[in-house]
Amino acid sequence: MQILATVLVIAIMTFGVVWIIVGPVTPKEYTSHEPIIIKNDQDFIDYEFPGLGNETDPFIIEGYYINSSLDAIFITQTTKYFVIRNCKLEAEREGIYITFVAQKTVKIENNIFVSNGVLISDSHYVELQDNLFTERAESGIRLSNSNHAIVRNNTIFNGGTFGMQVIGYYCLIEDNKIYSDNIIEINAGISYQGTGTIIRNNTIEKQYWGLYLPTGNSNLITENHIEGCREGILAQSLHLSNITNNFLLNNTLNGIRFRGGASNDIYLNHFEKNNIGIEICQSFFNVIANNTLLLNNIGLEIKDFPGTISYIPSKNNTVKYNLFVNNTLYGVKNSILSQYSKIYLNSFYFNNALGTSQAYDNGVYSEWHYLGTLGNFWNEWISGDYIIDGNSNSTDSFPLLNPPV
Repeated sequence: MQILATVLVIAIMTFGVVWIIVGPVTPKEYTSHEPIIIKNDQDFIDYEFPGLGNETDPFIIEGYYINSSLDAIFITQTTKYFVIRNCKLEAEREGIYITFVAQKTVKIENNIFVSNGVLISDSHYVELQDNLFTERAESGIRLSNSNHAIVRNNTIFNGGTFGMQVIGYYCLIEDNKIYSDNIIEINAGISYQGTGTIIRNNTIEKQYWGLYLPTGNSNLITENHIEGCREGILAQSLHLSNITNNFLLNNTLNGIRFRGGASNDIYLNHFEKNNIGIEICQSFFNVIANNTLLLNNIGLEIKDFPGTISYIPSKNNTVKYNLFVNNTLYGVKNSILSQYSKIYLNSFYFNNALGTSQAYDNGVYSEWHYLGTLGNFWNEWISGDYIIDGNSNSTDSFPLLNPPV
């Protein structure tokens, strides 16, 4: 919102030129142009774009205003290097559509998109950065089967299904800002599906899902700020990934929900004022460590997914070195069908203040200690076993005198 607030757009049509003022002082001139269609390398030359089309002197498509009932810029089957920058594109289909071009040949920078944005398919090592997708945008950035992409420092007003949808391997998605005025049913700020990608330092606000991860392996989700969404992060069938140093605030359902994932590390995140900070459903061998869970309704819940017939339990999840503070109900709720949960070396302060226990256990084979000696710190504990609410008759037989975190 802050970036859009600083963008003043004033358009004056004179002699085929649109004058745009971007920012408080910097004027930018766009030349009106017909839609650009490039289907081979020769077309770059025929359009008389400056440059030689090599890595050090790429073809430059710059400074155009294009309004199209189809795609504003369409490029396919090329091998030459090119840059699209400083354009304003308004299209009923795609602002830019690129497919089947040679790898490492595409850069898209400093453009303004109205109505629809960028679609890139089957093209690798693409770079998109410093673009603005305005308030009428129905789709922002979509990458399909495009590996090693860099998507950096784009601002997207998400008025459609996805602010950004990326399907590919080994991408870098960082420093983007995605927001809406209101939560739209079943939309996502960023949707990512693939392996080996870093999703870092993105700011996402007011989405149905802030970050949606339908499948994936070995990804790093770090330093993102996700606020005011229905669910901050929904991870389904996510495996062997690290979710670390994220800030999840005021999400109405969950900060993070895992379903069907295994062997993920969730650590050093901050969850505040969500309904449930972390929800683990039908997931296995995850480690939840060194997180702060503050002022949520429930800090962490481990459970089966509600309403399923299969009743696949969550198994072998480890919860350690977390700080649970002032969560309205329980700091930890280990629900029915959760098996072999290990919960130890955590610090609990003032959770479930109106009740008698800060934790709840309805699972089976739960352990509230480590190696029969180290339990958890409970701020109100005085002596003896610490009694855990729930039907499992669980206790912490080794409560700690001093907080581990």
